Amino acid sequence: MPTTEITFKNFDKYNREAFAKQLTKALKVLSLYDDGAYVLSLNARFGSGKSTFIRMWKADLEAEPESHSVIILNAWESDFSEDPILPICHALLESLPEKSSKAATMLKKTMKSVIAAVTLTSSAILEKHTGINVTDISKASTEAALEKKEIQEIGEEIFEVYTFKRDALKHLRNALADYAKSLEHKPLVIFVDELDRCRPAYAVHFLETIKHIFSVNNVCFVLAVDRAQLKASVRQLYGDVDFEGYYKKFVTREADLPDGNANKFFVEHLAQVNFDEKRGEGVKFPFDRILQDRIVRLISDLCDVFNLVPREIEHIFRVFSQVSAVETNKMASGDFVECLALLVVIRFVDAEFSKKLGTGSVSASEVRNFIVKYNIKSKKDETLEENILLSLLYGIMNYDNEKRRVIYGTFAAHQTKKSSITAQDEENARQHFNSFFSMLPTGQKTPFEILYEAMQNWKPFIN
Repeated sequence: MPTTEITFKNFDKYNREAFAKQLTKALKVLSLYDDGAYVLSLNARFGSGKSTFIRMWKADLEAEPESHSVIILNAWESDFSEDPILPICHALLESLPEKSSKAATMLKKTMKSVIAAVTLTSSAILEKHTGINVTDISKASTEAALEKKEIQEIGEEIFEVYTFKRDALKHLRNALADYAKSLEHKPLVIFVDELDRCRPAYAVHFLETIKHIFSVNNVCFVLAVDRAQLKASVRQLYGDVDFEGYYKKFVTREADLPDGNANKFFVEHLAQVNFDEKRGEGVKFPFDRILQDRIVRLISDLCDVFNLVPREIEHIFRVFSQVSAVETNKMASGDFVECLALLVVIRFVDAEFSKKLGTGSVSASEVRNFIVKYNIKSKKDETLEENILLSLLYGIMNYDNEKRRVIYGTFAAHQTKKSSITAQDEENARQHFNSFFSMLPTGQKTPFEILYEAMQNWKPFIN
């Protein structure tokens, strides 16, 4: 099956194309105001779609009339390397066409020399030639090496290797500068992905390599990173360092990837993939299109309130769709379906609380505290807080009359904001639950207990 190209036209779930256009203009125009490479830190949390975004942006740059030279480099995949120069040079070499300009041909030759120089100065190669392991130069290993060669002779060999590498890197900067200049105001764009996942020492070495070796005019680096994770890596290496000041030494500008949260376009796409398309393939769900729209709005509002990232939202829709499809008989009503949606979303936010809901070990007051703790409100729907509390309390309800009285009192206290509830307040609250009574499951189990048990049974297959 042919692989679908990832472009903004066919893959932009989060409506980020306009943002990419703005970034392209920044690389083209604003990079001219800085000396050396223009380094843009593109910041977003893990799971926000950074990797997909830079692939779409790359396709967009390459589709321009006079296309850019664009490279994507996954730093984490080269984490095994001692020196980031090797993967960067390798990516550059692979991107240059066979029939190249004079500047590109010279850059190729220079990079091959650099690869040789860097490889030669790696600890394994240097140990082979001199007998000294530079990564573990203990007194014993030094004395052993000195038994083989005179100290002056060893020093001369190391000096020659160092000089070779220094000169090769100098030639690399010059050759890269000539090549970038030959691109005629179409900057060479190098995307670096997954840098925040690398070993702290390697991540920092990568930044330093960009700054000291590859910082030439008309070259742009885009670092797609989880900034908080990168900060943790730097502090693991250097202690309680001023990360803001430290990071500014390496990057020219920073930009936050727009939230790919539960926007209308994204949610409609997920509903189509997980419900509409699956119906077309013969999957049956315990709800019609009208109830589906209500559930989709509920999940969307909750994901918005809890500030979940796209990867989490996609996962929630998939899990909800799959459980609904295999446990159709458990969904006695639309209220049961809403309870399942709540349980799936809350599992991502507060796994311990979702377990308490599902095992019947949560009180009505704890449910109300959950609403307050997470400030469940929506700018789009003023009734969201009350509706979620109502559904949560229904989810912990059974035929225990005393428990139901406590639930009515809890709902009344939340509604009236009173510290002391009257009998009339409790009766008014009870009216909100009238529609639920006929839908309660028989026996002592609550809706949440039944649904949680079903989810646990399917856990090996759905997660």
